[in-house]
Amino acid sequence: IAGKLNYIADDFGDTTTAATNLTVVAGGGVRTITAFDGLISSTLDSDLFRFSSSVGTVTFTVTPRTVTGNGFISPVTPGADLDAQIDVLDSAGLPVAGLSSNPIDNCVATISGSITVAGTYYLRVRGDGNRNPVTDGYSNYASIGIYRVSGTLPLFPENLAPVVNAGPDQGNPGGAVANLTGSVTDDGLPLSSPVTQIWTVVS
Repeated sequence: IAGKLNYIADDFGDTTTAATNLTVVAGGGVRTITAFDGLISSTLDSDLFRFSSSVGTVTFTVTPRTVTGNGFISPVTPGADLDAQIDVLDSAGLPVAGLSSNPIDNCVATISGSITVAGTYYLRVRGDGNRNPVTDGYSNYASIGIYRVSGTLPLFPENLAPVVNAGPDQGNPGGAVANLTGSVTDDGLPLSSPVTQIWTVVS
């Protein structure tokens, strides 16, 4: 079969550099992730999604599609090919302690935990097995399929304007050299746009 058929094209990147940005909408005291669907297409496939977060609580739910019909898992429509495992990774691509989910006997993965340092993070989705595949469970061999991502992120604090101070007034008789001792203080927001400085003589 491997020589005749190829895997379906990957829908989302599986590295931090190829990650897809999450789309969010602010309201009600949080930023709500715009729900979307993805596909784990093989045992080796994983999907990464980039997001920026301030300090606060993040929540994620990844729900596999049901085996029959077009709905997603619920108490009345159990069953799925995909057994989801999800993790939050830091900017270096390393797992964040306490922000992972791979529940036993449940294909739906959920995270609710705290981000303690503002910055860039990633949500990783992949398929996994359950319990011991030899005795009472299954491996990740066929843990593939469609899933839906939803969740919330904390609001960012208000982005305040930088405070600029050019230093004390100076006289410059006879064209002598004047040394500027200016400073710029910024709140570091937004995270993706650090403040830059350009000083210009205007008179």
